[in-house]
Amino acid sequence: MADSTADENNKEMQDSDDEEKADVDMECEKDSESNDSDSENEESERQVAELQKQISKNPYLYDVHIDLIKLLKQLGELDQLRDARQRMSELFPLAEGLWLEWLKDEISLAGDDQKERKKVEELFERAVKDYLSVKIWLEYVQFSIGGMASQDGVIKIREVFEKALSSAGLHVAQGSSLWEAYRKFENAILMGIMPAPGQVATKQQEDDFDVQHKRIMSLFKRQLSVPLNDMEESFTEYKEWLQDEIDSQIKQQFHKALEYYKRIEPYEKDLVGGMVKLWNTIRK
Repeated sequence: MADSTADENNKEMQDSDDEEKADVDMECEKDSESNDSDSENEESERQVAELQKQISKNPYLYDVHIDLIKLLKQLGELDQLRDARQRMSELFPLAEGLWLEWLKDEISLAGDDQKERKKVEELFERAVKDYLSVKIWLEYVQFSIGGMASQDGVIKIREVFEKALSSAGLHVAQGSSLWEAYRKFENAILMGIMPAPGQVATKQQEDDFDVQHKRIMSLFKRQLSVPLNDMEESFTEYKEWLQDEIDSQIKQQFHKALEYYKRIEPYEKDLVGGMVKLWNTIRK
């Protein structure tokens, strides 16, 4: 009986020792991880300082600006990151990817703060002047739609869409996505005007519906007169949406634009292919 009790006591002592050892090992591991993290932070800060030093000596080192921006983003140094992007944008026209990354970061930080959203809007205006990009315009209109509830929100959104079409609506390869986004926005408004199932439309609703219907029809007409990728699909979509015979003048404009598109399509493909080859060469 005494031997059994002694064995149990020894086992409890051993278990206690094992637990203490495990706790010590865990603390040591945490200290090691903390030291590693501190070392990594110190190394990153040293790299930031070195990159900033290089830029101060020669501001026109494009790749150094890129490396600094990437590093600051990894570190989460938002103020320094914003300053680095600003400095680079004053010296170089920024590529599409750089603008989109910057804009998306600022959008997430702005939230619903109207003052901050105004700053983002100003940044978008800089971006679209700096670089012809359908993707940037799409991001801009999406951002604008986020402010639809504000005063004159719909008017402002339409203004951005119209600027987008003026700038990039003729882009053969990607312009159709802007037209489509614009029509989806207007269609959403149209759906909101319609009365709920089982209810009779008021005179005001009928008038508003007619105005909005004509607005969407006008967008279709404008788009179908422009030579763009997927324009035949857009024509089919218009026919289904209209649920009526398409006007002969619209057909004539469409076929004229389609004929022109088919003439330039081979050159557009060569252009895109050439750009891809150039990009792949640069990346090597």
